[in-house]
Amino acid sequence: MTATDIRVAASAALLVLALAGCSAPVEASPHAETTASEEAVVAYPPGFPTDRIPMFEGTLLHVAHPGNLWAAWIESEDFVADLAAATGLLVDAGFTVTNSAEGFIEATNGDRNLRIVASDDATYGPCLAYTITDGAIEPTDAAEQDAGTSDH
Repeated sequence: MTATDIRVAASAALLVLALAGCSAPVEASPHAETTASEEAVVAYPPGFPTDRIPMFEGTLLHVAHPGNLWAAWIESEDFVADLAAATGLLVDAGFTVTNSAEGFIEATNGDRNLRIVASDDATYGPCLAYTITDGAIEPTDAAEQDAGTSDH
C-alpha cells in the first residue's frame, strides 16, 4: 500500500467517522419523488447547493448537513468512470482540481471546496461520497446562512 493509498483510506475513514454521529436520514420534502409503492426517495433538501455544484447523476442515497459541511452519497456502478464523469462536471463548471488520487479528488471554486471519495461504503454500498464546504465561517453559521440565502 502506497502513501497515497493510505492517505485516501484515512480520508475516507475520517469522513465516515465525522459524519456518522452528525448525519440523519433526510425526511421526505415536497421536492422528494415517490415510487409506485409511495415510499419516499431521498432528494436534495432545500439549501443544498446543487445550483452551484454539478452533482453526478446517480441515485441519491443519503444527504447530511453537519455544521459547515454538506455531504451526499450517490450510488456508483463503476468507480473509475463515475468519478471521472463527476470530475468532468466540476471542471466544466469552473472548479479546479487541487488534489487527486485513485478513488478520490479535491476541487475548489472560490469559497467552495469539495472532496469526492469513490468507495464501497459499509452503509450505502458502492458510491461517490461528496463532502462540500458550504462557505460558513463557523459550524453554527450554516443554519443561519441557509435561512438567509435563497441562492444555495
